[in-house]
Amino acid sequence: MKRFTETTKWSDPWFRKLSPAAKLLWIWLTDTCDAAGVIEPDVDLATFQIGMPMGMNTFTELGERVEKLECGKLHIVKFVEFQVGTPSLDCKAHNPIFQSWDKHKIKRVSKGYPKGIDTVQEKDKEKDKDKSGEEMQEEGAKLSKAEIADWTERIIAAYPRRDSPADCKHALFWVLETNKEQTPAEILEQVQECAYWISIIEGDGVSGFVPKARKFFGERQWTEPKNFEGQAMEAQKKRNGAKPVHKGFTSL
Repeated sequence: MKRFTETTKWSDPWFRKLSPAAKLLWIWLTDTCDAAGVIEPDVDLATFQIGMPMGMNTFTELGERVEKLECGKLHIVKFVEFQVGTPSLDCKAHNPIFQSWDKHKIKRVSKGYPKGIDTVQEKDKEKDKDKSGEEMQEEGAKLSKAEIADWTERIIAAYPRRDSPADCKHALFWVLETNKEQTPAEILEQVQECAYWISIIEGDGVSGFVPKARKFFGERQWTEPKNFEGQAMEAQKKRNGAKPVHKGFTSL
């Protein structure tokens, strides 16, 4: 299972001040939690897998970055925000997030976000509805080269194939720099949706189904996840004569 990691955390004052044990615990938590950032505070397992004694005092050292739920489990507050940005009920790749939120009774507002997370972004989206296309274009141009490069890496990482990385980066970088119709987060969501359907076929051992990354990004195939859905369902029907079960998929 692949997830995004913040490579600059080693320079983050909060992370720098943690004890060595707490630093390892933080990495362990973000690697082993579920899609919504929820995890059982298993001290014995953490101690065994990390190879260093862990105690509840080590957990509490992480402060407000981790909250304790009513069920006793821990919740990494900004995990979902960092991994997928804004989760969508229309994206099957995000199903495990919503399922975990419901299971652990994590409150979320109407659009699916945990209460208190992403509410500023939600307000910004409402404001965007009243803006002209010209204003939206001006705002889109505000993305720095570094931000575009970061989104490029995240989006490419969500796709199953890794061929022709230079060509993919060039094609996607150009799209992010010029595309005013979609935000980088929306493109990432669509790529994850395509990867979900591809994962169904890949899980059944079918080779050669995944389009080359250069073709996928160069031809903007991520804009048509329904095509991948149709191919996945048709291929699975041919093998077992049944409609595929939508269990959800996460690239986190």
